[in-house]
Amino acid sequence: MDKRFSTLIVSGFSVLLVLGLGMSFFLHQKLQERVDAAAAETLLLDQTRVRLRDAQVDFLVMAQQVADVLIDPDPGIAFGEKNSRRQHAFDNAMLDTSAALAATQNTELKKTLEKLIEHAREIMHPLGEKIIFLAITDLDASKIFYWRGFIPAQAENMALIDDAIRLSSDELRSFSEKANQATVEAQFIARVVFFLFACLGFAIAIFAGRALIHLEQELRLKATYDSLTGLFNRGTIIEILRKAIARHERKANPLSIILADLDHFKQTNDTYGHPVGDQVLREVAERGKQALRPYDSFGRYGGEEFVIVLPDCGAAGAVAIAERVRSAIADRPIATASGAISTSLSLGVAVSDGKNPLDFVNLIQLADGAMYKAKEKGRNRVVCADTSSLKHAFSTPANSVPE
Repeated sequence: MDKRFSTLIVSGFSVLLVLGLGMSFFLHQKLQERVDAAAAETLLLDQTRVRLRDAQVDFLVMAQQVADVLIDPDPGIAFGEKNSRRQHAFDNAMLDTSAALAATQNTELKKTLEKLIEHAREIMHPLGEKIIFLAITDLDASKIFYWRGFIPAQAENMALIDDAIRLSSDELRSFSEKANQATVEAQFIARVVFFLFACLGFAIAIFAGRALIHLEQELRLKATYDSLTGLFNRGTIIEILRKAIARHERKANPLSIILADLDHFKQTNDTYGHPVGDQVLREVAERGKQALRPYDSFGRYGGEEFVIVLPDCGAAGAVAIAERVRSAIADRPIATASGAISTSLSLGVAVSDGKNPLDFVNLIQLADGAMYKAKEKGRNRVVCADTSSLKHAFSTPANSVPE
């Protein structure tokens, strides 16, 4: 009797152990599928938003080409060449808008994009062509037609693409919230299952625990790092900067940040395609990391913009580090699937010290202003902001030493 009872207990425990292991494996697979699906969907939504912003820029370029004809109607340039400039910008805008339409599953966004495409093809495109033709034959009539016809049509076009960008951003934010909620629910269910398995036996508890720990670590990594470059994502680098500012205010140690932007990156995407652009971003991130100190923080701020947080670093040190990063990118072409591509960074440096303590907003504003100064001065350079005034930034000379 005792032997049979012991055998029954052992057999039952063995069955429970096998069932527990099977359930743990099944749960692990389902959670992994959720994580991968959420990451893929988030990337797709972000790419849709980037495409729409590219289209917005292309529509503005098209409008500028039409306006340029009215400002300087050079008779030496043939009608076909003038029209080709506008046509090129229009084709790029249509390509980006169509790609965004194909990628989205949002019904309202699809309707807005379809309306935008129809408006651009049926109204904006013919209007631009007609204005260029009139500018060659009758400039005054062309200007009147531009103000009465083209400008209102352009305003409607911009309103449509602004609506599309807003809808895309809302969709991304809504999906992120749902994905976070699903992750919380999945983690809760996983912990309940883990507790039940722990009651069934020590071996089952260990297996389930390891599976959960692995999944939690993976979720934390995907919530912390940018999936394309491996750098800190926007939310994480902003949190790092806020903590560095709090530490800086307590200890009065210097704190610097660098805001960097890839020069002519949209042109790289338009010329070689987004996959090659992604290769460029990954290599820029890798070279940038190698140029920093071990305790500096490097994050992707958005698109082709990056933020570097430099704790315990004054102006001279920050400019030197920024120059190292700039040289690492500009001095050697990047190998891609389409061949070697040369690129560069424009970098803005902002410094907060005991004499000029700055909060988060001021630091970002100063660095952003300095970065745009670098763009204005020809790109591929470092500009250090003057922290004595939030309205003034100055450029460093060729060796990047502050004035």
